[in-house]
Amino acid sequence: MLANGKQWRLKHLVERAAKGETPAAVRNEVARLSEAGRISRVRWGVWILAGQRKPKKLDIPPLHRERVGGPTGRKVLERLAVPTPAPTLVAELGVTRQRIDQILKLLQGQGKVSRFREPTAGWRWFWVRSDVKTKKVPLRHATALSAGQADVLNVLEPGALHWVNDVVAAGMQSSTSAVKNIRVLEARGLITTGWAGELRYMGITRRGAEHPSRAPDHARCRVADMPTGFGERRHVYDC
Repeated sequence: MLANGKQWRLKHLVERAAKGETPAAVRNEVARLSEAGRISRVRWGVWILAGQRKPKKLDIPPLHRERVGGPTGRKVLERLAVPTPAPTLVAELGVTRQRIDQILKLLQGQGKVSRFREPTAGWRWFWVRSDVKTKKVPLRHATALSAGQADVLNVLEPGALHWVNDVVAAGMQSSTSAVKNIRVLEARGLITTGWAGELRYMGITRRGAEHPSRAPDHARCRVADMPTGFGERRHVYDC
């Protein structure tokens, strides 16, 4: 193995050269070759054929295999075949934002993923695998929506605000499903939400209104009566 001119870690020599021999036997053979002057150690645990040029630090193979963040990291890599913002990964994979950030930084340090700003929205960052040619990807990538998410998007009227309870009723979904769908849509920048007094409202963004899942002839939800949410006195004062 050392005759190929490459440097090898003792751990890797033991793993690949044992072939039925015990690790101790392989280590003893390495020690005998070293005493005979046929191989030399360039640093602790790293061996080369005697007479070879000392390798650079970056040329020495890592002791452990590169980590990708476990099962979640592999899912992230698979998902990043298309540009995707971090909040979308959080919503789709069901993990914390901190965990996604850790995995993205790990993969970025290994050169497996990169990020770029969306040209039409400088505040929005997209992540993508390094082997994907982003120049061929549409600037506004529209991710697929589930049936429930599309229903929520379809009942919203562009340029208007709606009470969340009205949206849930119009979409004929359970409160649990609606809340989950609203969270995903907001993470993707398709809707925006807020509070007016004790009532929560939501509205569709321009990105949401242009999404392919929108049906032009779909029935819309009733528009929110904002003075009701703020209260009559507060509404008049704010005006």
